[in-house]
Amino acid sequence: MSQRSRTLSQDRRNYIGGSDARIIMGVNETALIRLWREKRGEVEPEDLSGNLIVQLGLVTENLNRQTRGGW
Repeated sequence: MSQRSRTLSQDRRNYIGGSDARIIMGVNETALIRLWREKRGEVEPEDLSGNLIVQLGLVTENLNRQTRGGW
């Protein structure tokens, strides 16, 4: 794992994002326990680099930031 990836995964442990909220409010107990263990540092975060939705979010991140202020 690169230093940047390590820093990002450490930062992710310190807050709850939108994806985390979806898991917390959902009914998938396995996902909830995995998230809990991830936040405690007991398991490594899932590698989402091959996930299409994640890739699209990375590509459109700057555009999304620009358009949110104008809505």
